[in-house]
Amino acid sequence: MAKVAKKLFFDIDGIGRINAMPGATFTLGGNNRTSVNADTGPVGFSEEPVEPKITGIQVPNDGTVSMEQIDALTNVNVTIQDDNGKTYIQSGSYTPAPCSQSNGMISFDFTGLRTDPVS
Repeated sequence: MAKVAKKLFFDIDGIGRINAMPGATFTLGGNNRTSVNADTGPVGFSEEPVEPKITGIQVPNDGTVSMEQIDALTNVNVTIQDDNGKTYIQSGSYTPAPCSQSNGMISFDFTGLRTDPVS
């Protein structure tokens, strides 16, 4: 039986490997598709581009990375690896909103321009 990947690991330009907690969500980006219907029924679909995202990242507030460092991140490459070894690079990444802190954790998201698999 195959192992199911459940964890994501992140390396960030200028910071390095971060101690991310389980639970982040990685979206490759691509297109949202919407059905187009005429009075005769479905005729096709339209597409709207969707940016690649990493949401729900949480790191312990243990002094290894500061909120100021995270908030200042723009145009960085983020390497994403799952625990099966599949690796992607999200280019042109930035934090779209200020990070927050609660219960000893710093929470933040990344949005990027593109995501490419690493062979």
